[in-house]
Amino acid sequence: MLTQRGYTLLTMLITLACGLSFIVSLTSLIATMRTSQQQLLDELLLQHEMMRIVATLTTELRQSGYTGTNRQHVLATGTNVVAFQQAVELGAYSGESAKSCVLFAVDLNTNGTADNAPVNEHKGFRLKDSALESRTAGRRCGQTGWHDITDPRFVTVEHFSINLIPSQQQNVLHIELKLALKGASTIFRETQFTVVLQHGN
Repeated sequence: MLTQRGYTLLTMLITLACGLSFIVSLTSLIATMRTSQQQLLDELLLQHEMMRIVATLTTELRQSGYTGTNRQHVLATGTNVVAFQQAVELGAYSGESAKSCVLFAVDLNTNGTADNAPVNEHKGFRLKDSALESRTAGRRCGQTGWHDITDPRFVTVEHFSINLIPSQQQNVLHIELKLALKGASTIFRETQFTVVLQHGN
């Protein structure tokens, strides 16, 4: 007598259903992992941008009010060099929050004057239209012609403020900064830090 061997139709359908559910689960897992990896990458890029901006602000602002000839000028005249006496000036671009712009000068060529050329010694940073900008050619807070230091296509500066904290020894700038990923406001970084003004003010 012949006995039948092989799979029945019901067994094949169950096997196909199990295989199909495994493939769907695997596809869903891969999609979730890809989304999670993209979010992690975005967070890392935003963290890197935050670190870059903090380093730039700290490095530049520490130099504010420096003049190479101040010692000689004080000895000769008994007064500080006026262009560098006030290390920072706080302001704001029209429509932005107060104290979201800082202006300062650095005597890079040590001639005792704040020059525009050959080296621009008038520096500053401001918030304008959700971007952080760098001062060029001695522009004031309310003027145009500043350069973006953040990429508005990638990051939005949601908050930038600077407060001067006077002290007997050295004045300090307290800076607050909040960045968000463009198009994904749930991915953001915020920080507060201080910069000691070693010259002026």
